[in-house]
Amino acid sequence: MWHSVPSLNRARKLIGFCPKGFSVHPTAKAKDDAKRLTALKASWLRQRLDTAGRIELAGLSLFVERGFGAVTIDDIAAAAGVSRRSCYRYFRSPPDILSNVVCRAIDRWAGFVRDRPLDEPLLLSFGVAAREMSTAAERSEHFRLASELIRRSPDIWQRITGPIQAHVALACREVIAARLAQSGKDTAPASAIAAAFTAIVIHLLEQCARDGRMFQPADVLQAIMAFGDLIANVGQIPDPS
Repeated sequence: MWHSVPSLNRARKLIGFCPKGFSVHPTAKAKDDAKRLTALKASWLRQRLDTAGRIELAGLSLFVERGFGAVTIDDIAAAAGVSRRSCYRYFRSPPDILSNVVCRAIDRWAGFVRDRPLDEPLLLSFGVAAREMSTAAERSEHFRLASELIRRSPDIWQRITGPIQAHVALACREVIAARLAQSGKDTAPASAIAAAFTAIVIHLLEQCARDGRMFQPADVLQAIMAFGDLIANVGQIPDPS
């Protein structure tokens, strides 16, 4: 039975038939498709980050200018040049904008610590991270506005403490667990140690809010170093049992 040309063409595609003199490279095609997909994802991510950054900056600027309670999602969307619906895709509420800035700073600090050699003393890594964070904070308009807002309106801090505390605890636990593992020690205490570090960070942030001053990463380093000096000889304490 004879088949029509379209039928043969379909069959050739199905079985991978290729006329003589031509070659098909499915692996190369798959690689090209993967590259295109990666490029599309990267472009999509850049667009999302750009939109989120515009919304964030617009919100922070309005908060500082008008006061936190006087700004609505509609105000932020209009200032950022996006729809109200788009605004909600990125931030559930105005407090989310502020907590996002602080959480991103925490992630950056943790990244600086993770980039340090694992055999480096942890307090030294914290010192390097604090210096890097101070430089990064000075260059960030978002962080400057967020700090200014908290300085002017200490009560705002109470609205964002929850998510920030959880974020600090997670970042500290990951950093401390990595150092314990590197030294061949049990990582189980990482959460408890992280809780102590988190308490220090949250206390200092709240203190800055109450005092109406800008938060400085160096404040955290100073407190942690004092804590470290206090317990430096804990290993020499005899077992009370």
